[in-house]
Amino acid sequence: MVVEMRRTFLGNLRREREFTPRTPAPRPPLSRMLSPPKSIPFKSPTSRSRSRTPTVPESENSTSGSDSEGSPETAPGYSSRSRSSVVSGSPRQSSTSEIHRRTPRTPGPQAPRDRFDTSKTSTRNSGKQFQHNYLCWGCVVILGIFLVIWGALNSDAMDVSFGETQEPELNEKKMMFEALENLGKNIDDIRARFREQYPSIWRDLEAGIAEVIRNPRRPTIFLLFSSEDNPMFCLAKMIGNASKTALRSEEDLLLSPEDLGNDYGMALEKLKGKIQRQKVVIVEHLLDIHPEAMKAFHNLCDRENPLVKEAIYILTMKIDGYTNEKLIEFVEKQLTLKLQGKIDEEKLQALITRMTDGAIIHVQPEPGVKSCPLRY
Repeated sequence: MVVEMRRTFLGNLRREREFTPRTPAPRPPLSRMLSPPKSIPFKSPTSRSRSRTPTVPESENSTSGSDSEGSPETAPGYSSRSRSSVVSGSPRQSSTSEIHRRTPRTPGPQAPRDRFDTSKTSTRNSGKQFQHNYLCWGCVVILGIFLVIWGALNSDAMDVSFGETQEPELNEKKMMFEALENLGKNIDDIRARFREQYPSIWRDLEAGIAEVIRNPRRPTIFLLFSSEDNPMFCLAKMIGNASKTALRSEEDLLLSPEDLGNDYGMALEKLKGKIQRQKVVIVEHLLDIHPEAMKAFHNLCDRENPLVKEAIYILTMKIDGYTNEKLIEFVEKQLTLKLQGKIDEEKLQALITRMTDGAIIHVQPEPGVKSCPLRY
C-alpha cells in the first residue's frame, strides 16, 4: 500500500510538472553589483577659491554625535592641531585631490592687465593701418594728377600736329571751292557774250574744267570746229582764260602748226615742260598740223596714262560741210580723211579716239560779236 501511494504521488507530481510552465532560473549577481557604489561628490569651480580644509565625513560626525561622551573633544588635553592632523591624514583628502585632478578647468577671465595690453596693441595696429591707407590714397591722387597733366600736354601736342597736318588740306579744299565758284561766274560771263551757242555746251565746258580741279590726274579735251575762224578762236581763248584762272596758271599755251614741226618726238620733248607750267593748251588749225607731229596727241590726250596729268587741251578745227549728223561722227570722218595713209591704221584709230575723248562743240556764228575781248 505504501508503494501504491508512492506511485500515485509520483504520478501526480509528474503531471503537475508537465502542466506547470517553466521559468528560467535567475542569474547570479556579479561581483561588481554586490559592492556598494562609491559616491563622488561634485565640486564646482567656484569652490576652489574657498578654503581647501577638508570637511569631516558624515560617518565621523555621526559617530562623534553618538559617542559624544567619549569623544576626544570632550576629553582633557585635546587640541585643534591634533584634530587637523588626523583629518589631514584621512583618506578623504586623497579622494578630494583626485577629483581636483580629474575635473577640467575652464578658462577664466583674463586679468585687467592683459585687456589693457590688447587694447594698446589693437590701437597701435589700427594707427599703422590708417597711416598705410593714407599713404596709398596719397600715391593714387598724385598719380591721377600726373596722368591728367600728361594727357593735357599730349592732347595739346596732338592738336597742334593735327592742326599742322590738316591746315594744308583745309587750304586746298578752300581753294578748290573758290576755284569752282569763280569758274561758274566766268562761264556765265562767256555765255552772256556768246548768246547764239547751244545751251548744252556751257554745261559741258564747266563740267570738263571742274573735273580737272577736283581730280588733277586726268586731262580734259575740248574740240571746237566751225566754218569760220571768228568767233571760234575768240571762244577758245575765253575758255582758255577761264581754265587758266581755275587751275591757278599764269598764262595759257597757244600752239600753231609751225610750233609743233614735223616730228612728234621733238614736239613732246619741247612741250612737256611748258604744259606742266602753263597747264592750258590752245591748238590752232588742228587739220593743218603735220601728220608726224600730230602723233604727239596720242600721249598728250591719253586720259589713262597721260604725259601731263593736270592739263586742259582746247583743239580748234576749221572745216566746212557740216550737216545735221552726229558731231563725233563728223569729226572722226574729217580726221580720218586727213591722216589716212599717212599714219598706220592701228595707230590712227587710237589717235582719233584720244583727240575726240571729250566735249565736241560746233561753234555757231555770232553776229553780235564784232571783236574779241581777249587778244589771241
